[in-house]
Amino acid sequence: MSKHQQKSSGEPRQAIAALKKANPAHYCPRILTLTEAKNETKAWVDNIFDKHERLNFLMNHFGDVIRKRWLKKTPAQREKVITTAWVGEMPKYHRPDINAWLSHTPGAHQGLCAEYFVFPHINVDDLSKPRPLLVLMESRAQHSPDGFAAFDWDSMEIGLATATLIPPQLSGWTMNLLGRKTAKTYGQLRSWKHDQGALDFFKEGIGCQPGEGLTILLVQSKLLDFLVKCISLIIPDIATDKPSSVAETEMASSDSRILSQAPSNPLEALLEAPYRAPPPIDFRRLQSFVYAKHAEMGDHLWYLRQDPGYFHDALYDFSEHQLEQLSDTALRSHPRLHTPSFWRRMIANLITDAYGAPSNWSLTGRRLAGVLKLYESHKDRITPGKRLPHDLEIAITKLLYQLSRAINFLTICLQMGLQGSPPFRKYFLRDPTDDLDNPVIEPIKIYKNEIMLRWLLMQLKDERSLRFFGLHNLLSYVHRLMLSQPQGRAMVSGWVAKILSDMALINEIERQVAFLRLKRQDKPALAEESLQFDYAEHTIPLEMVFSAMESHEDIFQYDSPLHIFKYPNDQERTEATTWGMRNAEKHLDTLWEKIDEIVKAKTGKPLLPNVCPQIADRVLKRTPEWGASTNDFEVLSTALKAAMERLKVAGNELSEALDELNAACPPKPAPQASQSTSDAPTPKTAYGPVPSNYKDKQKPIPLGKKAYKTFMTLFYEPDDNNARPHPPDLAWSDFLNAMVNIGFTTEKLTGSAWVFTLKEDIEGENVNAIIFHEPHPKYEIPWRVARRMGERLEWEFGWTGEAFVRAA
Repeated sequence: MSKHQQKSSGEPRQAIAALKKANPAHYCPRILTLTEAKNETKAWVDNIFDKHERLNFLMNHFGDVIRKRWLKKTPAQREKVITTAWVGEMPKYHRPDINAWLSHTPGAHQGLCAEYFVFPHINVDDLSKPRPLLVLMESRAQHSPDGFAAFDWDSMEIGLATATLIPPQLSGWTMNLLGRKTAKTYGQLRSWKHDQGALDFFKEGIGCQPGEGLTILLVQSKLLDFLVKCISLIIPDIATDKPSSVAETEMASSDSRILSQAPSNPLEALLEAPYRAPPPIDFRRLQSFVYAKHAEMGDHLWYLRQDPGYFHDALYDFSEHQLEQLSDTALRSHPRLHTPSFWRRMIANLITDAYGAPSNWSLTGRRLAGVLKLYESHKDRITPGKRLPHDLEIAITKLLYQLSRAINFLTICLQMGLQGSPPFRKYFLRDPTDDLDNPVIEPIKIYKNEIMLRWLLMQLKDERSLRFFGLHNLLSYVHRLMLSQPQGRAMVSGWVAKILSDMALINEIERQVAFLRLKRQDKPALAEESLQFDYAEHTIPLEMVFSAMESHEDIFQYDSPLHIFKYPNDQERTEATTWGMRNAEKHLDTLWEKIDEIVKAKTGKPLLPNVCPQIADRVLKRTPEWGASTNDFEVLSTALKAAMERLKVAGNELSEALDELNAACPPKPAPQASQSTSDAPTPKTAYGPVPSNYKDKQKPIPLGKKAYKTFMTLFYEPDDNNARPHPPDLAWSDFLNAMVNIGFTTEKLTGSAWVFTLKEDIEGENVNAIIFHEPHPKYEIPWRVARRMGERLEWEFGWTGEAFVRAA
């Protein structure tokens, strides 16, 4: 049933005896007899269904009483209830398995420490808070035990990977749990010798090794015992099936299940996640994530082409996350830092990453759409405990391989940039030789939570640790520390936070899709070589771009690019600032012209329409000369050039070209950036159209005073000379409230990303979502960044500043 399955062959008892004789200190699993396995299975299963029935009855009849009394208790009273109900010593802190492993607690294979790995989410710190225990009670009461079997086993991932937890062994038999709803069928044992299907189920991960199954049954039995005891301590006056008069009075309140109440903040949602039932796969939600991420990366690429200030900031941020930023043990700077060769590499990597991200998200979207199509066609045949149709299994395998490659790339990014990031530099010193892969850790005093967070982040950049501890476990712990500890948030730069968000998004898709295929097959549907070939076939154009960038690094020859791309668009417009803006735009346009020439020469066609079709029709905004109107020759020639390029591709679309030219020549002169745009196309991604029904919705949206002020900041436009004071920076909380005010739901990912989805989109046919990153480390959005956010809302939903009005 798991990637951690222990395969036995021959005579296991003799093999174990020989191993113990060779190494008496080595811990070996208990070998089960068939009789022991059957007896233990029956005992656990009978107790599970007895306690589940009791828990279900209590929550259905006295749920309101339990919730009311629990929420009235003080933290100390809640701690007393859970520690009294739990058999043995309940660990104090969050994720006792990780903490026990790090502290190298002796006796890890027995006693209390082993329980930390079997019950990694049972601890005083989490369960003594108001909601988590109630969530756990309601979830376990509402759903049958088989619905938690896979989740309970996966929760023991760290114990299994570290060999701290080794299940007992019984070879030649398979235990079935998934899809078994009754005490008679749950935990059923099937012989490989007499039932070929039993062996197939074991190989495919649908069934499990009996020792693994018994471990799951132990977890569920003890957990249900604990929950029933907690209830008896919360409502001791209800000792029988008939409630007392006090309880009858309290039962008169309306139903207020915790599960029906959304968590009030991201930290609360994170705390409750391990205690909820595993959610069914939600393809629409996953597709909205992928669409939003692809759109975000397309907008990133566009801003790199259009906005010298954005290019400057992105290049600076990228350069600040390099191992060259580390001082050596003599506190000397790296000899390559800020040299022309350093900047060549920075610009080349920035450009290749900007092309690579939307291309990879496009491929992910196509893979996910293929899985969804097959899932819908086979939906009636997909049930728990049965193998998936072969074509669907192949599609899922290809998607998971694509996601694993994406995680590998992000791991490499962390290897490159984590230790050199501004918050992390104080913890490391570089070896004075040129070996940048072996920085020396500086021994300094730091807070306990900083030690834990630093350790967790370092594991995320190590592929072996990701397999060892599990990406989801590490990301969840990092997310918790960033949300709950100010010093934890300060340790993570904005650049690193965005990488963590991408990891979390990919991991969420992995977990949802892997849950569909049970995530347990030892043998994939396709061989590794076939998956590599398939992936390479879909990324050939991108590899050609990378090769072109490497062979033409000379085009990125700048002594001080941060000075060249400095963009004074936030200053009052004068002849000097106008010249500075036009000069930066000229350098940026020249750079991208060279890049486009190289890419076209290498691939034989422009790459932008294939990678990001949603931005291919956009036209650059450029600053006219000082004192010139938008009717001047240079602006007209720029618009005409763009229009004629369209004509070469689109045939006789003369009217569209003239419309573009007319749009570049408004009657009012403006000595600032002008814009020439084509008719806005239907939003689409490289993996298919995503129609939006918002482009034609220009009815005014009434807003309260605060929300209206927020959107006026997002859609702020300076006056002709940029003399009018720009708006102040925008509080992130004001932005969140304003987006919720106009109908968005929000979801916080690990790191900095928030996914915003319109509620009416969730219920309709289309799911349009957009991703914004919370500012880091301060919770304030610089007004220039806010303007870009408003522009992205216009591209995605067709809104402008005129779409919002003050409510009467």
